[in-house]
Amino acid sequence: MLFEIKLEELEKRYGEMKKRITISESKNQKAIEQELVDMKKEYQANESLLEKCVASGCQPAISALALAQLTYCRQTEKILEDQMNSFFHSELGSETEREAEALALYAEYAIDFATMAIDHALIAALSAESLNMKEEEDRDERS
Repeated sequence: MLFEIKLEELEKRYGEMKKRITISESKNQKAIEQELVDMKKEYQANESLLEKCVASGCQPAISALALAQLTYCRQTEKILEDQMNSFFHSELGSETEREAEALALYAEYAIDFATMAIDHALIAALSAESLNMKEEEDRDERS
């Protein structure tokens, strides 16, 4: 299968996500904070890889895709830092409750975005496979 390794990576990440969400529901603040520290380190490492790809000028298409992903990451972080808490002007609840509500909304959005990214990946994978099959058929017809 053309994308088997990537599917295995995705499955592994999904498993990790489920595990971390389960930990977040455990009400064990120390465990949650440790997972948060670990996750932030992983996120920074991934962001660093994107930066290196953009800076190194690897293949133009790959560099452009890395830049798009890096731009998305930075824009969403900026929105989260600068604007999300101001979306909730409720007099009800503390600042911490409003911030938690804003972060939960962002998490829902990020999951929706990830689902959309999976759809884009599937469209690209199916398109690539279709083109490969068409090329093989054309080659067979020429033979």
